[in-house]
Amino acid sequence: MIPCLEFAPVLAEAPAPTTASPADAALVRGIEAFQHGLPADAIAACQQALDLYRGQNETLGQIDAMIDLGLINRSLGEYAEARSILNDAVELSEKFGDRQRLRAALTARGGNWVCTRFPEQGREDLDRAMELARGDGDLVGQAAVLNNRGNLFDTQAAYAQAAKDYSQAADLASRGGSQPIAGDALANAALAAARAGDTAQAREFARRASDSFDSVQDSREKAMALITAGRADEAITGAADRAPDLLSAWHAYTAASDSADKAGDQLSLSYARGSLGHLYEISGQYDDALKRSREAELGAEQIGANDPLFRWQWQIGRILRAQGHADAAIREYEMAAGTLKLVRADIAVGWGNGGGLSFRQSVGPLFFQLADLLLRRSETQEPAEAMASLLAARDSVEQFKSGEMEDYFQDKCVNLLRVKPVETVSPRTAIVYIIALPDRVELLVTAPPLLKRFTAPVTGDALDEVVKQFRFYLVDRNNARYLTPATILYHWLIDPIEPELKAQGVQTLVFAPDGLLRNVPMGALSDGKHFLIERYAVAVTPGLTLMEPKPIQGQSAELLAAGLSDATEGFAALPHVPEELSTLHRLYPGAELLNQQFDKKSVRDALRREHYSIVHIASHGVFSGDASKTFLLTYQGKLSLPELQALIAPSKFRGEPIELLTLSACETAAGDDRAALGLAGVAIKAGARSALATLWRADDQATASVVEDFYTRLKNDPTLSKARALQQAQIRLLSDPRYHHPYYWSPYLLIGNWL
Repeated sequence: MIPCLEFAPVLAEAPAPTTASPADAALVRGIEAFQHGLPADAIAACQQALDLYRGQNETLGQIDAMIDLGLINRSLGEYAEARSILNDAVELSEKFGDRQRLRAALTARGGNWVCTRFPEQGREDLDRAMELARGDGDLVGQAAVLNNRGNLFDTQAAYAQAAKDYSQAADLASRGGSQPIAGDALANAALAAARAGDTAQAREFARRASDSFDSVQDSREKAMALITAGRADEAITGAADRAPDLLSAWHAYTAASDSADKAGDQLSLSYARGSLGHLYEISGQYDDALKRSREAELGAEQIGANDPLFRWQWQIGRILRAQGHADAAIREYEMAAGTLKLVRADIAVGWGNGGGLSFRQSVGPLFFQLADLLLRRSETQEPAEAMASLLAARDSVEQFKSGEMEDYFQDKCVNLLRVKPVETVSPRTAIVYIIALPDRVELLVTAPPLLKRFTAPVTGDALDEVVKQFRFYLVDRNNARYLTPATILYHWLIDPIEPELKAQGVQTLVFAPDGLLRNVPMGALSDGKHFLIERYAVAVTPGLTLMEPKPIQGQSAELLAAGLSDATEGFAALPHVPEELSTLHRLYPGAELLNQQFDKKSVRDALRREHYSIVHIASHGVFSGDASKTFLLTYQGKLSLPELQALIAPSKFRGEPIELLTLSACETAAGDDRAALGLAGVAIKAGARSALATLWRADDQATASVVEDFYTRLKNDPTLSKARALQQAQIRLLSDPRYHHPYYWSPYLLIGNWL
């Protein structure tokens, strides 16, 4: 778990200063500080150099300082900051016409993109840099580009191609006389081969990487490459006997520790010691693991390196847990979670570490392991203390969900719109918080003022498997195979809590689902005779906070209705959309934008002219695991969620946020838990109090019927909540024999404020 910069030696591309001006001296200090693992000092010195160069109008010096600042920020996971700086470096290099610096800036910016959720955006930069390096006959420059391109393939799990690029980079670097880059590329090749399951090649690359540094001076680059080689040995799992590979990893980490110590580089020394600690951890040598991990933690803390710090705190927590020291483990886990908050929200933690790991895969276990410890501790505590542990467990998962949402949208501010706790509002409503753990599923039910814990004896993997089956069968309207998984899920998730719901007189269930559960309509769960929606109104919330709840004033609300009935962009026609919009227009005053009238400009102009309580969009929408591929379809093309946010922003900034955003023809990729993040977060991202959207594009006529019924009830009964209005509309549709299958009535998801 090393930052993305492990794959390319830093500060190697920018030309060295040739004069001894104060600006040059500051830049040298910055480079030296970074080489000694003092990133804060490095950034301060390089920024000083940049300011001095600007004051002297020295363009080349400015470019050098920008490249160094970009690389240092990249090494800290500050990818957005690095991108901004490197954009300026590329632009200035192009204006000045310096090929060498332009190549260095493009390589650095391309490598930075690779570390983020958008690695493909780095391909163009790397291709341009390669063209320049080849034109100049610069073998080392070509090697640096290939090393970064290997990273790109590695993030996409294209390990064979990654290993090929790394191997070629090593060859070019050796021929160009840069042994550090050659060794680094070989270490990367070893790790890619290990991930691909090619044990023999991984061992060979790792051996060559270690050998290549025998005669290389101790440095940060040497230490980090040796750590990567050790990780490759550690990642080899195909051999019957892992002992030889783990021993090789130990030698690599020990050599890295020695090199970092001799070079005076505190950052790589922390990584080396932490890696040794992890090796001891997986070998069950917990005392040695704890010692090394504590050393790594202290080193990272002393230099203010939060990315490795949270990793070592988490590692110590795992070790203490394995030793049976639950309370001490909880404290360490809580420190790790707190430190992770300090790491910028745009860090795609797993992507910089290869394999294209998602936020959930890379750091999710931290929060769920902490929740597990807290839940178990509550079993032996007095009631007041047990309640505190339950709340802390829920808060741990809540922190994860918040981080996952920020990671999906790549927007640190996406959660700032949520300001009021869900559980403080709405009587006769229960919040059902679902926490799926490896060995069980925990249900935390809040029916004010009580919070109670229930446990379903089913593994998280088993739950996911049944959820996948349920979603698969729901969209097949020609059979009733959905009923088996529907009843299994009901037994697991509803049966344990139903006596409490009845005792509290609950009428509305607000689920805070997680993972794949966000991909299924909870109202379609069945006890074998009745669907859940027939007993409870159902809503979902992305988390436990949302915008200030407020019922829609149905009789005075105004509505902006937009839709697309024509076939366009490869999407089928939606023939009932005109009828749907016409019905809404009869119910509510407002504007209607259909087909050619439905474009970005028209929506923006309408929202700027008037305040609409409801925005209804009847058009194709696709929610993908990649936020950049999530969109709504307008007559002129695709509308991204950031663009939708920008269109709706005027209402939010006037202090009059949209009360309800309805998307009536969406579809979410089945089996993709990240795709559901877009759907779950659409109300938050768009600045609306709540959203009504579909998990799949249901029958066009059935949708028109549900929409008409839902809005009519809201209009005619000001005491009726959105959740209850939707429930009644769905029950009415499922009572029609033609539409009894949940394919027709269940995909409608009320997200956020259900009042």
